[in-house]
Amino acid sequence: ALIVLSVEPDAPAAHAGVVIGDILLGVDGKPVADTDDVQAVLGPEFIGKTVAAQFLRGGEVREVRVSIGEKPGRNA
Repeated sequence: ALIVLSVEPDAPAAHAGVVIGDILLGVDGKPVADTDDVQAVLGPEFIGKTVAAQFLRGGEVREVRVSIGEKPGRNA
């Protein structure tokens, strides 16, 4: 599981309702233990697809649908 530490305002996760402090349990039915697990499920081949994300908030397990978009470029 991963604690969500930040959410980009216009990112697909934000549009799906994921907020800072949520605990990500799984993506597309696969458990996640670290960021490598998330990246494996959200690779470039998933752009344009929708996946289910399971997370814990306030002691309650929730699920949202997230449309995968391209990762924005970072300015150095």
